[in-house]
Amino acid sequence: MKYLFTIAVLPLLNLSIWAVETRPSRPGPSHGLSTGPRAPSSARSNAPAFPSQRQFQPQNPIQSSPNRHSFQQGLEPQVRAKPALQNPSARNFRPPMAPSARAVFGRTRIDSVMKKNAHVNQIVSQQTNRWQSMQRPIIEKRAPVYRGLINQFARWNNAHPSFRNRWWFRHRFFGGCYFGFFPLFDIWDYFYNPLVYWFFVPTYDPVYYRTWYGDDLDAYPDLEQSFPYSGLYYPTENLRQLLFAVSAMPIDEQADFRTAIMKLSKELAHRVANASSAHVQIKDGDIVVTHYAILGDDNGVSLDGFVNQNGDAYNFKGIVDMRQPETSDAFVTSSMDREPSPEELSQLDAINAKIAALGGETEPGEPTTPSQLEADPDR
Repeated sequence: MKYLFTIAVLPLLNLSIWAVETRPSRPGPSHGLSTGPRAPSSARSNAPAFPSQRQFQPQNPIQSSPNRHSFQQGLEPQVRAKPALQNPSARNFRPPMAPSARAVFGRTRIDSVMKKNAHVNQIVSQQTNRWQSMQRPIIEKRAPVYRGLINQFARWNNAHPSFRNRWWFRHRFFGGCYFGFFPLFDIWDYFYNPLVYWFFVPTYDPVYYRTWYGDDLDAYPDLEQSFPYSGLYYPTENLRQLLFAVSAMPIDEQADFRTAIMKLSKELAHRVANASSAHVQIKDGDIVVTHYAILGDDNGVSLDGFVNQNGDAYNFKGIVDMRQPETSDAFVTSSMDREPSPEELSQLDAINAKIAALGGETEPGEPTTPSQLEADPDR
């Protein structure tokens, strides 16, 4: 069942009418993210901090930019503040786990803890059945479309090496389609991992999460929420590996990752709307992550991918800032077969500056490998 939250704006009365479908328990996500173009950051300093489960309707145009619109603010989800760490700088001195160690940690905890809990087994079985019957048909139908977009990009990329190097690659933007497409149709095999479950299951189950997090769940109320945009991300092997890696990080970093990815998801919708100068709706499986890099000592994550809009790929580069989650942002372009505008280059350079500040690589040149995929011994 899909849950839709909408706003109808009455200009004369300056009122907002909300149509809300209630749930029997904890509120879950809307399966769609809809928004119109908006103003630059300087004109929206009072934007809500967390994604709202509703559709945004464009309103009064900003005079300095006729193609951009502000949006009506409404009631935001109530989110309790996370308690401060006893030693906030402690994690800066904790060396991050190697990718292989993260994988071992995740598999060990799944086998030794999660799969031994009867309730967890039951809820995973229920959500597996739901995904197989409702979501997998959508994912399988999208796969040939996305492969076509990847092939189309590859042909252009090979035909215009000087153009791409001059305008895009020198600013370390390769386009999400550059890294290939690795779909993961049986994502339910990984529902025992809490971040995979959070990304793809729209309901919150306290017993499930307490089994993994234990008493830490009480200390980090941010973890007691379902993902507002569950299902919008297409299941790829790249995304699965990222979520496994984050689930092996310290608990505070996992909480910050969740806050940051919610902010990034909302920014992606607005950036796509700005790139298309139109109202857009992001639906299930429209956001495709094709590459990631963990920055510094788990300071954040850089993401590459594309957003599908009516069969067109909007390539993006995003920053998931786990030090200051509310500064997470993304760059999106509707086309790479042209010279980027000064505004686009300014936005892209700002993203690269954030990545560099968090310990990422921003030097010009192509990546050393086309993808960050690692072998999964269980597959």
